Amino acid sequence: MIRNNINQMLPPGITDANLEIFADGTKLMATFNGAIMIFEQLPDSIKSAFEKLLDADKIALKYLSKEYSTKEEMLYQYVWCNFGGWNMKPDLDKETTTKEYWDCGCRGKCKAEGIICNMPFRFRPRELEFISLCSKDLADKQIADKMKISNNTATTYRQNITKKLGSVSSKVGIAVFAIENNLPASRCLPKPPVA
Repeated sequence: MIRNNINQMLPPGITDANLEIFADGTKLMATFNGAIMIFEQLPDSIKSAFEKLLDADKIALKYLSKEYSTKEEMLYQYVWCNFGGWNMKPDLDKETTTKEYWDCGCRGKCKAEGIICNMPFRFRPRELEFISLCSKDLADKQIADKMKISNNTATTYRQNITKKLGSVSSKVGIAVFAIENNLPASRCLPKPPVA
């Protein structure tokens, strides 16, 4: 039997030593070591890599220590906010962690936005709505109609968003950004699980 060499893009952690964290409902999950597991089942060495990040982030640590009573709860929330998006890119790759921008469903209304989470871009709620509509392949007029704004206002949103993203110069680029960053999601900040 002849078999061609097929290289498919698989999620990190399925066939390699990487890790992808993702939110599923109100649970924090991971692909790791060929399996999907809940965050709490990850080896201590993996959780330790995330703990080092949290410990180094003095602003997030100060905020979380006021909101949560245990280090486990603080770590869970920190990881949720910074790594919870499913983007097919490893969140942990040989001790290197990569924070991601993702829409947890609370963008624009979370009191901890930019304090705990990775916020390379500060999008307003209406800008997130515009980004969402760009990813649905709608014409400019359709976006303006759905948002109940003028075409000129829609153009201003597009210009502001592309300016914030820097390397993006079109609605297609905005849509690619949205898809790559799993925007928008329909999830909100969960309560960490009670042990």
